[in-house]
Amino acid sequence: MVKDLMGKIKARANPSLEETEANIKVRLKNGTEFSSQVSFPKGDPRNPLSFDEIKEKFRDLVQPLLPKKRMDQLVEMIHELESLEDVGKLLKLCRFTRSPAG
Repeated sequence: MVKDLMGKIKARANPSLEETEANIKVRLKNGTEFSSQVSFPKGDPRNPLSFDEIKEKFRDLVQPLLPKKRMDQLVEMIHELESLEDVGKLLKLCRFTRSPAG
């Protein structure tokens, strides 16, 4: 499916856009057009990720390394970081183990 789309995509540089900007236009077979422009990409300080988006990204990245229970504990502990009394517990949860089951 992706290969099919690749032949239908045309990319062009637009020197009038700032470094962080992107503009996309989609034209359907029936002639209908959709367009969107982004001034600041998601994750830029001017367009930050929400905590839920950060959680999702974190889970995607550490899923191969940590068991789900530890990921959940880490997320909860980080969310409550300002009231955490013992940072050692957080560091212990961050410890890498060879087996995702551990």
